[in-house]
Order: sequence, then C-alpha cells, then structure tokens
Amino acid sequence: MTFTSLTFIAFFFTTLFLYWSAPNRKIQNGLLAIASFTFYAWWDWRLYFLMAGCCAVNYSCAIKIEQSQEHARKWLAVGLITSLGTLAYFKYFNFFLESLNSLAYQFEASSHFEPHKILLPIAISFYTFQCVAYTVDVYRKRLAASHSFLDFLTFATFFPQLVAGPIERAEQLLTQIQNNRRFSDSLANEGMRQLLWGFTKKLLIADNLAVVANAVFTEPRAYSSTHLVIGILAFSIQIYADFSAYSDIAIGCAKTFGIRLSRNFAFPYFSQRLDEFWRRWHITLSYWFRDYFFEPLRQLKGMGLLVPLFLTFAISGLWHGASWNFVIWGVIHGVGVGVLYLLPRPAERLSAEDVPFSRGLSFKGLVSMAVTFSYVCLGWIFFRASSLSDAWYILTHLLPGSTSATKTFAGVGGVQVLLLSVSLLSIEWITRGFRHPLESLPVPRLARWCLYILIMSSILVWGSFGSANTFIYFQF
Repeated sequence: MTFTSLTFIAFFFTTLFLYWSAPNRKIQNGLLAIASFTFYAWWDWRLYFLMAGCCAVNYSCAIKIEQSQEHARKWLAVGLITSLGTLAYFKYFNFFLESLNSLAYQFEASSHFEPHKILLPIAISFYTFQCVAYTVDVYRKRLAASHSFLDFLTFATFFPQLVAGPIERAEQLLTQIQNNRRFSDSLANEGMRQLLWGFTKKLLIADNLAVVANAVFTEPRAYSSTHLVIGILAFSIQIYADFSAYSDIAIGCAKTFGIRLSRNFAFPYFSQRLDEFWRRWHITLSYWFRDYFFEPLRQLKGMGLLVPLFLTFAISGLWHGASWNFVIWGVIHGVGVGVLYLLPRPAERLSAEDVPFSRGLSFKGLVSMAVTFSYVCLGWIFFRASSLSDAWYILTHLLPGSTSATKTFAGVGGVQVLLLSVSLLSIEWITRGFRHPLESLPVPRLARWCLYILIMSSILVWGSFGSANTFIYFQF
C-alpha cells in the first residue's frame, strides 16, 4: 500500500489507536512488527520473509561478534556477505549478465548469458543498508548488540521508513524502540503537520509535474529544445518534491508513534556548492556512504582522497539502480565534488542539522546557487532518461534551434511547471529556518486551521489522492 491511498490512511489510524492502547512497550513493539509485516506484505507477502531472513542473520551475527572477539571479523564477514550478496543477486545479477553480453557482442564473441526471472523485492536497498550499518557498528563497538529479536525486527522493518528511508542508524532508532514511549500531544501534532506538508508536496506538486517530466523523457525526440529544458526542470522539482515528501510523511508518521526519525532533506536546491548539496540531499544515505564506504577506503594505504571519493559516488549511483545511466549520474557528481576539493578554498563542513542560510543572499551566493542547481539538473538527465542514447540526445539538444520537433504538452504545460516550481522553492526559502513550512506558524489557531482546511481541500480537488501514483524511490 502507498502512503497516498485510502487503504493506508485506514491502516495508519487503526495501527495508531491499537499502539497507544497497548499497556507496555513490548506489546507496542509487537504491534509495530505486525503492522510492518502487513504493510510490506500488501505488495508480496513472500518477500517479507527475505527481509526477515536478512534481519535474523544480522541479529545473530551481531550477538556472535559481541560474544567472541576472536571470531568477530568472521561473523562480520558472514553478515556482510549474506546481506550484500542477497542485494547483489536480486538487484544486480541480470545487470551484470546484460553487461557481459554487451561486452561479448562488442568483441564478436559467441557466448550469451540468459537473464534470470528475478522479482526485485521492494525496499531491499534500504533495509539491507540499515542492517549492515547495525552489524558494522556492533563490530566497531559503537553500540551493544540487541538481545531481543522483536526489538531488532521492529527497528529494521519499521513501516513508516521501510520503503524509502530515512536509512536509520541503530543508535538513533533502535534505542528508541528499546525504551518506553509515552504519548505526547505536541509531538503528535508536530507529526501531523509534517504529514500534511508531505502530502502537499507529493499530491499537488510532484504528481502534477510528473505529467510533463514523463512526457519528455518517454519521447524526448518529439519535443523542441525549449520543451526539453522544461521537462528537465519538471523532473528536477518532481524528484525533490516526491522523495522529500516521502521522508516528511515517514518522519511525521513516526512522530505520532512517539519516535523521532533522522532528517533526510535540508533544502538541497539552495546549496551553493555541489558538496553542500550532498549534505542536504538524502542525508542519511550520504552519511551512510561516508561512514561505511568512503572512510574505510580512505584508510587503505595509497588511496588518497579523490579515488575513494570517485568510487563512492559511482557505487552510490549504482545503488540507485542497475543501469549504466545511474553509474554515469554518480560519476558526474563525483567529478563535480572532486573538482571542488582541488580548489584552494576548502569545502565547508556542515552537519545534517545545520541550515546555514543567512537572512539575505548576496549576488555571488545567488550565482553559486544557480550554477549548482544547473549542474544538478544536468545530472538528472542521466538519472531519469530511459537509456544512454536518450540521455545523450537530450543533453546535446538543449540549445535553441538544435531540434525542429514541435510536439506540445497535453494538460500541464510550461507555465504550470514554472508556477509549481517557483511556488515550492519560494515557500521553502521563506520558511528555511524551520524543518518544513508547517512546523511553526506564528498565526492564531483559527488562521492555522483555515490554512490546513485549504490545503486539504486543494489536495482533494487538484491532487492525485487515492491514485496509483507511487513514489519514485520505491524502485530503489
């Protein structure tokens, strides 16, 4: 079930009622585990047991690591090989076979590998990384292993953030699962406001922009250069509104259960440097790759800085999807960040919690923001295009007069794309001192409720509530 369906709304409020009616933490965790199973099994109940198996392996390996320092590395290897091996098979096995076939074709070899019929389990990239981080942290003695499988299963399969993050660390989420929780009016209200903002971004902005983005990237050769630029802008805002909306809904849901999840977006399109963008975009994934891939590579003798940086972005691109398009997208960002590290001015170090925007914006800052945003948008071409040939066509036909195609958009057009994009970015710029625009409204209660009613009415009239539109990151 998706967040934007009536089924989920009924499921969410039923779970919430039962959860706060439970007499103690263990029953609450049991209810969350059952709810997570139901949520995941809605797509395919068989795949839940693959996820549960991954959890069981990492749970057992962590205990073995804690109990036996002599064999700790062996048990770490078991956990990593099992988790990452499963991810590699389901997500990348056919990709590598197809790559080998293409390579063999280039050399006119007669060998050919038949792809397997593999169903990609939803959320496998997210829960695998969460389990891997837990096992590694136990090995590094950053936290104690959990001796309650129910607590660990609840942590690893917590349904609000299960499908598309945030990717939580055990020290952040598992410790909350292990502690008693009491209902808080203020936290629940805060969560409901963030839920509403998430629904607004997804249903009013992302899904409407998807009409143009899908049209352009499905048939790029049918549109003029101007329409291609509009399509790129539409997708750039769509993917941000769509993915950050999922995070807002997940974080808001968790708050109603008395649980705080990590921030996953911090106004990334206001970044003035590409490395700053990656401290603001999908923060939990960026920090995961930093702590569990980039830093270990840096510690290898002779690796330096740029090689680990480049490899990290390339693997990050591959994590997003089994396609060379995603690898190239990662490489584009790796090259951009690498160039910044070669410049005399060192990169500014910011935490995920920082929102270091001054109340004003200098001309230099505005230019830097525009350049960074443009570079990110060019990268999105490879991320969204159906093939490398489509991506290259779009990239080489952006200048005016480079294509004579005349097809126009049906329904939503360029003016609507510009209006939706400017509206979202303007609202977020004005409220950039908060985590989301509805976090703190310094207006009377009546005015706030009028605004909430207006937003909900707009969603029902112009939004896509109840539709089959899934979130973009469900495929990863």
